[in-house]
Amino acid sequence: MVVLSAAVCDAEGQVLQSRQFVSMTRLRIEGLLSAFPKLLGSEKEEGKTKQHTFVETDEVRYIYQPMDSLFVLMVTNKSSNIVQDLQTLRLLAKLIPDYCGGHDEESVSENAFELVFAFDEAISLGYSENVDLSQIRTFTTMDSHEEKLTKIIQDSKISEAKEMAKRRAREIEEAKKQNKASPNIVPVSDNIPSQSFDNEKEKPVVNYKNEKKTKRNRNAGDRKTGWKIGKKPSSSLKDMLSNADDLNALLGGNDTAQDADDDSLDVPVKVFVEEKCSIELERDAALKKFSVQGSLTLWITDPDFQKIKIETSSNAGKIQYKLHPKIDKKAWKSDKVLQLQDSSAGFPVGQNNKFSIVKWKLNFKKDNALPIKPDIWIDSDSCSITLTSNVDYTLNNVVVTVPMEERPEQEEDEDCPGEWQHSNGELIWQVGDVEGGETAKLDLVLNNEEDDEDLFYPISLNFSSNTVLSGMNVDNITDQDDNDVQYEPSYECIVSKYNII
Repeated sequence: MVVLSAAVCDAEGQVLQSRQFVSMTRLRIEGLLSAFPKLLGSEKEEGKTKQHTFVETDEVRYIYQPMDSLFVLMVTNKSSNIVQDLQTLRLLAKLIPDYCGGHDEESVSENAFELVFAFDEAISLGYSENVDLSQIRTFTTMDSHEEKLTKIIQDSKISEAKEMAKRRAREIEEAKKQNKASPNIVPVSDNIPSQSFDNEKEKPVVNYKNEKKTKRNRNAGDRKTGWKIGKKPSSSLKDMLSNADDLNALLGGNDTAQDADDDSLDVPVKVFVEEKCSIELERDAALKKFSVQGSLTLWITDPDFQKIKIETSSNAGKIQYKLHPKIDKKAWKSDKVLQLQDSSAGFPVGQNNKFSIVKWKLNFKKDNALPIKPDIWIDSDSCSITLTSNVDYTLNNVVVTVPMEERPEQEEDEDCPGEWQHSNGELIWQVGDVEGGETAKLDLVLNNEEDDEDLFYPISLNFSSNTVLSGMNVDNITDQDDNDVQYEPSYECIVSKYNII
């Protein structure tokens, strides 16, 4: 089944909220939705009134359900399984009153964004997810562990910047006091004439013609900002830190990253291979769900390299691919080559014109495909977490989160990688990087004995890597004359959900 769009509209065809799940132009989706009221009118004339109704055209199928004055509408292709579509439609109809507090125009318009997020949990890349209303509610209200970690890192950088600012301010105050305590030290500015000393009397010889200017500058030096040579006094934090380290660097600025991006613009073609994996395990470590969704995006920075061919390969099993409508399907099917159908046309150029060429979906049935496998053991007074890497590459930023009301204690003489903390009723274990084949273990003692094991679930994991699970690889890129083109590939796999339930 492929769901093209899900929308909420009224009988006149006014769209209150719409979500597209495949690559479609705005004109295309507006044309499909604007045609719905006419088709609905023809159905009423024929007397076809049902709880769940559908209308077909030569290209698509409309499946809709009335809700007072509104309609919940799904646009699918004609080859879609209508039984599954009706189940998905019923789920979307339940989401509207749950997230909007009603099913009138005002409620839907005010809660459009929340409704879009809920629709995304029910349908992904045009395919229905096996979820119910309670699971969607849990997913949309779940805290972001990545956001928590980012805030912790940002707060530490800000604290470090403040401490360095205080140290710099103290140095300036000490220098000012030393200048006041030394009578022979006279500041030099652009308004003060050059001075010379008599070797016998060791007294300064001042040009009395500019004596008033000199006194005026001395009075300025008595201010709290201290002496400034050739500059006006300034008390801003940025000026105080200018002679030490750059303020942006202290706050985690990305000047270096920006320079790197500028250098990388010399590469005419960039390819981004990105994947998101969703994993669910039973408490006995049995695999319940393991799906991967990926995409290959093209970014061309030089107009001379618009007409190219991308040679790819993959070492995974059965993968469901979805190509962009402008890509040559024959070349992909025969040689796994990505190129435009129209050889005279070219790919778009510029950072704002990143071009998603192909998307894919992959399901694993065996737990030996898991990048990292957890082994959790919880009893009345202890908790043991063991993580084992099943891959030959590095997993970055591995984090384990366990619901835990009371703060535990780490066992003595326990050599635990990374660090852990207890915050807001959760145990957060920041393991860090786990090399291929390595094992990380954390043993804790529970201060408050708890017999109900359900209180410690669901347990969630998070990680990222520079290796994709589908094995999708960009082998080479050539132009129309089969000349090699310089390109820069980027591979990234992140976790959208990894839960032990």
